[in-house]
Amino acid sequence: MKLLSPMEQYQLDLKRADFHDDPHQKNIVEQLDTLYHTINKNINRPKRLWPFGKSNNKIKGLYLYGPVGRGKTYLMDLLSKNIDSNFILRKHFHVFMTDVHLALRKFAGHKNPLPLVAKHLAGDASILCFDEFFVDDVADALILAKLMECLFKQGFTLIATSNVKPDDLYKNGVQRQLFLPAIELIREHCHIIQLDNQVDYRKRALEQAGLYFTPIDDNTSKLFFDLYETLSHNPPKPHTVNINGRNFSLISIHHDIAWFSFDELCNKPVGAEDYLELACRFHTIFIEKVPSMTDEQNDSARRFVNFVDICYDLCVKIIVQAETEINLIYVGKGIAFEFQRTQSRLTEMHTQYYLDQPHKSIKNKNV
Repeated sequence: MKLLSPMEQYQLDLKRADFHDDPHQKNIVEQLDTLYHTINKNINRPKRLWPFGKSNNKIKGLYLYGPVGRGKTYLMDLLSKNIDSNFILRKHFHVFMTDVHLALRKFAGHKNPLPLVAKHLAGDASILCFDEFFVDDVADALILAKLMECLFKQGFTLIATSNVKPDDLYKNGVQRQLFLPAIELIREHCHIIQLDNQVDYRKRALEQAGLYFTPIDDNTSKLFFDLYETLSHNPPKPHTVNINGRNFSLISIHHDIAWFSFDELCNKPVGAEDYLELACRFHTIFIEKVPSMTDEQNDSARRFVNFVDICYDLCVKIIVQAETEINLIYVGKGIAFEFQRTQSRLTEMHTQYYLDQPHKSIKNKNV
């Protein structure tokens, strides 16, 4: 398959009936196109002449930020999907941090493990693409401050999307002053671009696919049952599956289709590594009885955010039975900002456009 430049792909997409020409996006596509040709020019050079390499990063990356639903991930994909996969590492930032913690355990005992972690995770890649760069954990913030220094010293080019500008990363976080060097590194090694269009394309352009059922009652329970039976060609049957040494009790499972209760997925101490394994194993996941959550359920809500992020990144199809509409699933204040992304992604995940995307069943992990 011929690789296309960001502008070539954008021009093709403009021919789609559901795609809108956006001057804000087009301006960024032009910058991505320049970066794309610079990267490809150097990839095709003999390795000894690459501008990548220790302390010799000559290709400045990109940090793209703006509100949810404006097309940041689409723009990143214009670049990342059309570069030789041997040279690029593309991950949701949450998944990358999970890999970082696993790698730190792998190199435990080394006096200075972070350079080893950086090299190990990136492999042969020279370009790192992170979607949804967001820091809200003190341990992650302290690790990142040092890890990013290692990554840039080893010559990596960073391309990232985020809902916030670099100066607002880990804002008001514990010991934030220790994270400030990471922000300076981003500013030094990336072009900072704001996507400031006012259109939420996920709500405007994507057609609802009707896979979100509310409220929780006999009618939606029957719809859930019937839809599962239609997809699996079998009636639901209780099952237990082991994920990373943890047993999950499922309402039913059939090959790569799974039916979970919200309680099993989010009201127990389930980690991102478990969610990643589930998202890799199943291409369709039913989640029943999702409640409306307040600040009293912040732990469960945060797990739900993580689960949706990981499923979205791997194009898992999610079918939901919930107590309320999407915009009322979380009515607390503690993680209201993070949950805006979850609401937006749930909206997109239940559209025909999203359902047409192939499941990424192979884990992009190096540990």
